[in-house]
Amino acid sequence: MSNYTTLKNLVLGKKCVAFSGAGLSMPPAENWYNTVKHIAETCGVPYDSGNLYKIIDDCLDANPQRYMTALCKAWPQNVVISRTAMHQLLRLNFKAILTTNFDPWLRQAARSSEYNECYAYPLFPIQKPLDNKIVYVHGCFESDNIAAAVPPLVFGERSFVEAYETSLLPGFLSNVFVSQNVLFIAFDPTEAHIAKILYNSIAMRRNLYASPSFRAEQTSRYLLTETRSFISDEDRIAHETWIEKIRALDIIPVSYDPEGPDHKGLERLFETWINEGAMENRPPPFAEGF
Repeated sequence: MSNYTTLKNLVLGKKCVAFSGAGLSMPPAENWYNTVKHIAETCGVPYDSGNLYKIIDDCLDANPQRYMTALCKAWPQNVVISRTAMHQLLRLNFKAILTTNFDPWLRQAARSSEYNECYAYPLFPIQKPLDNKIVYVHGCFESDNIAAAVPPLVFGERSFVEAYETSLLPGFLSNVFVSQNVLFIAFDPTEAHIAKILYNSIAMRRNLYASPSFRAEQTSRYLLTETRSFISDEDRIAHETWIEKIRALDIIPVSYDPEGPDHKGLERLFETWINEGAMENRPPPFAEGF
C-alpha cells in the first residue's frame, strides 16, 4: 500500500490529527514576514529581515495599543476571502485539528461541525481525550475588543522562550507526536522549536514500542508537500536537502500537485478525500428545502 493510500485511509478512518500552519490561512492572512512588517509599521518600530521575533517584542514594548490595532487588522473577525481548504479540513474525518495560526477563522468555521471543544495556549487538553478538539498551540487572537488586554500569543522572542521552556506546550506536543498519527498541512515541521520536539519523540516512540507490555498500534507522521519543477540545480539540491531533514524527523512526505502558485491543488486533494469517504456524521454541503 502506498504512503498516499495509507494516509488517506488514516484520515477517513478518523485515526489522524491535522497540524495546520499559516499556508492554510492565506488568504485572507498574509505570510508571516509581511504580517510582522505591517505590525512594525503600525507601531513605529524599524523593520528589517533580521530577527522578526525580536521585532514583535519591540512593537509590544513600544506601544501595546497600536500593537493590538495591528493584530486586529491582520486577523479581523469577518473576512471576504478565505481558502476553501479551511472548510474542507473541517469536513474531513480528522481526529482533531492543531494549528499554529492565531486567526479565529478556523474556530468560527468549526461552530457548525463536530469539533465541539476549542483550546488555546496556554491551556491544553492534557487530561482529556484529543478527539473532536481544535487546539491553537500558539494562542488564538480575537479582534472583537481592541481595548482588551494583550492576549498570550507565542509570537515574539520572549513568548517563544516562555512557551517552549516553562509551559505545558512541549509536553502536550510531545504526547501528540508519540501517541497520534499526525499530518502536517501548510506547515514546515523543520521549524526549530517543533523540530526539537519531533526529534526527541523518535526515541520515545522507539522505547515505547519496544516494551513487551505495550500493545497499541504504531503511529506515523506525514507531511503534504507539493511536487516541484526546479529552475536550477541549486534549487533542486535545496529542496532535496529539506526533504532529507523531513525524513530525519521520522516524517513521511506525501506529494500532491499544487496546480499553480496559489496551491489550489490542496483543495482538489481534500475534495477527493471527502468524496471518497463516508458522509455519515459529517456536516452536509447542502440542506433540503423541506
